[in-house]
Amino acid sequence: MRTNRKRPLLVAACLLAGIAICAAILAWHEWSLARALASHDLQGARAALRATETQFAREITQRGETIARNQAVTGYIGQALDNTLPGIEPDYTSVVDLLEERRTQMGLAMVAMLDGQGRVLATTDRLSGVREYGAMPAFVAAKRRQMPEHGLFVEDDRAIRVVVMPLASYGFSDVFLMLGEALTPTFTQTVIETSGKATGLDVLLLASDAAGTRSLVSSLPAQANGNLAAQWAALRASGDGGASIELVPGDRRLATSLPMSGTAQVYAVLLVPANGDAQVRDAARWPVLAGALLALLALALAIWWVMRRIFIPLDDVLRVAEYAADTGDLHLRMQDIGIPQMKRLSAAFNRICARASITARD
Repeated sequence: MRTNRKRPLLVAACLLAGIAICAAILAWHEWSLARALASHDLQGARAALRATETQFAREITQRGETIARNQAVTGYIGQALDNTLPGIEPDYTSVVDLLEERRTQMGLAMVAMLDGQGRVLATTDRLSGVREYGAMPAFVAAKRRQMPEHGLFVEDDRAIRVVVMPLASYGFSDVFLMLGEALTPTFTQTVIETSGKATGLDVLLLASDAAGTRSLVSSLPAQANGNLAAQWAALRASGDGGASIELVPGDRRLATSLPMSGTAQVYAVLLVPANGDAQVRDAARWPVLAGALLALLALALAIWWVMRRIFIPLDDVLRVAEYAADTGDLHLRMQDIGIPQMKRLSAAFNRICARASITARD
């Protein structure tokens, strides 16, 4: 009787264990799917960033070629260089005026003309008072390869994308044209649109130098920018896998950082929702939920089969055996029910009773 009272508890425990296992599998599936989707979105965001960088680099190079091909620009440069007497600085006033006109037309931050050592010959705007760019990696590479090279220049709270173009093919072997374009919210918006708005991507450009870490351009609210800057060290240490960051309470993101244009000064921080695409998760949840329900149904059927084919026949065997032992009635016989092993047990009990009955008569 004690066993019969414990059996419902055992059945309930088995069902609860099955439910707990199914719930754990569902939770693990939800977490792993969310992480995989977020990682996939982050990978797409990296590709979108590089594609946008390539697009902007191509555009600024085209603008530089447009300026360099202009006969008025090359004419004024040639005139300034050819009409210079020894010991007298060339007069680049006309060149500067023309470059300023082109800068305004093309929406650039600055246009400058450099000599073979990277010194400024003429400029519409000296970045942070710099008069020589000979050590700038973009200039060094452009001089060595004689091809346009791109780089970034940080000035206070703005980042300037620059392209340095040798003018040797235009007749000036030791003259370089440098164009600068400020990175604005247009850049981050282009990255977001290239990635696809459904990803929920946000982009932040950070400057990290001796002056500290500061936001340059961002698609995030001001409060989120401050929280992200405070977690910058942990984010940089997270590697390519990204780190889970809570920008504001209730808004957790998977974030990663990449250096812009190979520089160690400007980083692009990419942030996607940590849970991935909600629609994809909803679509993937139903098959798993259906599988979990089928598994629970199979468990319930298995328990029912065990009860019907094993435990109930076993109870019958025990009841008859206990009655025969208590009363000495050896004329009892069991029915062949249950699984084959239970049938063999019933047959063996019947043979024992039959033999004991014959022995008792003798």
